[in-house]
Amino acid sequence: MTTILQISSAARSQGAQSTLLADELVAKLQQSNPGATLVKRSLLADNLPHLDDATLGAFFTPADQRTAEQIAINARSEALIAELQAADIGVIARGAI
Repeated sequence: MTTILQISSAARSQGAQSTLLADELVAKLQQSNPGATLVKRSLLADNLPHLDDATLGAFFTPADQRTAEQIAINARSEALIAELQAADIGVIARGAI
């Protein structure tokens, strides 16, 4: 079965042109891949932060020395990486910068 991962980095929760365009593309992909699983990820709605000192610290701290916060940061990162690796098709809607 095909998995489509749609990632949006739009700063607007409604009406962002990049998201609307990605939604159209995903609809066509779903028509071409009946039964495909769609996973939608929004950097805004899912509150996915930019890399910062805390995140980088969690990545570079040995697993047996991580705090509870660092364990959670790493677990979320690993889940997102697995999501990306599991996708057969990726659609990235990049918002304006």
